[in-house]
Parts: sequence; C-alpha cells; structure tokens
Amino acid sequence: MSVNQVTTATEIVDFMFDEIESGEIINSFGERTSDYYSFLADDTGESMSLQLTEETCGLQPEEYFYMLLLVDNITSKDCDVFFADKFTKESVLALVESVITNCIADIQTQGKCA
Repeated sequence: MSVNQVTTATEIVDFMFDEIESGEIINSFGERTSDYYSFLADDTGESMSLQLTEETCGLQPEEYFYMLLLVDNITSKDCDVFFADKFTKESVLALVESVITNCIADIQTQGKCA
C-alpha cells in the first residue's frame, strides 16, 4: 500500500488553531474543536484525518490540555486519541509531527497505523 502525505504538520496545526480560535465548532461539552483535516491519502482516495479539541470542561486553567483525534479511513482501524504535553500550539505541533511520522512508518512496515 502506498500513501502520500498531502500536507505538512505546520499547515495542519495552523488550520486547527484557526478553527478553534474562530469558535465556530463547539462540542457537546462546550469546548472548542477543529474540523477534521486530512494529512495522508492512499491510491484509492481514502485518507487519515486529525481533529483537535480544547479540553477545558470542569478543569482549572492550569489543567487545560489539547486532545488530538486520529481517524484512519485507510486501514479502517479504530480511532486513536493523543494528548499534547502542554496547552500550547508548540506542544500540539510536536504531537502532530510525531503522529504523522509514526503513521507513515507503520503503514510502510505493517500496512496499518499502529
């Protein structure tokens, strides 16, 4: 199976933060979230996407964090959830870079994003 990276980590993070800062998409807990952003595509047109959510409900400001959801329509694997180390854009960028790198490597070696 071959996959192509269709965008960069920086473009994904900029998109997600622009969406969160606009405040247009709110989840059922009242937290801001981004739309899904595809970052890998295979030769059949299936893709992998990421979505970012600010986790703030019931937390003190120093406890806030970002949650990253990975949706894998390439291998039909269950969704994965990742958490940024800090409540910063830089922490999310490092996380997105890691997810992309690991997904590409896993698909090339195992045929799925492990």
